[in-house]
Amino acid sequence: MRARCILSFGFALVLCGCPKSGPQIRLGVDQSLEDLGLAEFVRAAFEETSDERLTVDFFDTYALQSASVAGKVDYALVVSEASVQDLEAEGIPIRSQVLAHEELIYIGPFENHLGSYIEASDAVGVQQAMSRANYKYLKARRGSVERARHDLLFKKSGDRIEPGSFFETKLSGVPLVKQAVEANAFALVKRSAVLQAAVHGVRPHRIYREGDAQLVLRLLLVEVHPGKTRKKRRPGFFDFLTGEAGTELLRRFGSERFGYPVYGLGAPEDGQGAKVPKLPRPPKPPAEP
Repeated sequence: MRARCILSFGFALVLCGCPKSGPQIRLGVDQSLEDLGLAEFVRAAFEETSDERLTVDFFDTYALQSASVAGKVDYALVVSEASVQDLEAEGIPIRSQVLAHEELIYIGPFENHLGSYIEASDAVGVQQAMSRANYKYLKARRGSVERARHDLLFKKSGDRIEPGSFFETKLSGVPLVKQAVEANAFALVKRSAVLQAAVHGVRPHRIYREGDAQLVLRLLLVEVHPGKTRKKRRPGFFDFLTGEAGTELLRRFGSERFGYPVYGLGAPEDGQGAKVPKLPRPPKPPAEP
């Protein structure tokens, strides 16, 4: 009987096989997925069913694209729309599939500085309104998926120069959420990061835009063409993660901590935003004796 060890990855307790000596598969993962522990969760489950060993390396959004083009990884977990398009244009994937989705949301100050315009607008319109509001806006660090989407939406807005109220940061994920709340500033953030911050009592003052088709983050698994990796193709990991076992992992990922899954399965229908639960209500303070 194979010896087993118990590891804790963030909020999930999973059984994992002890280190293997079988063939090694290299998985490159967008750094934005690191905070939730998804890659480790998947790795442990895969190695329980396979003699192959999965090594996980995290890259920022653009570095992951470069590593895939250079054949330094056999698989990539990608969340950037621009990266997916570029990889496909380069002929990098031998196959790819959308596994799941979450969303980005705009948060900001309690006072509505954008008026009623945002209710009838889309994400690009909200981005334009923020540029004209002259109110503090925190940009995620370069190389993050939040920054990649910000840059894409700003480009679509048609504005040529960002206003002086847009400030560079070296933050992404939960730290970006916390800083935006503390500074009472606008920011484009991941919903999963907002969920994590809420667990620690930090909640956005206001959500300005959510459920927008342009704010969907699609989680794709890309199998890099062996012509790039120059290694024997090992399709087992793709088959595992896109099969019944992998689907079930994604279906329940996050339920223990947040009360519902972080991701929706597959991709939303074309033109639709991500259908995700609302933020949980903050706990009531204990009654005074």
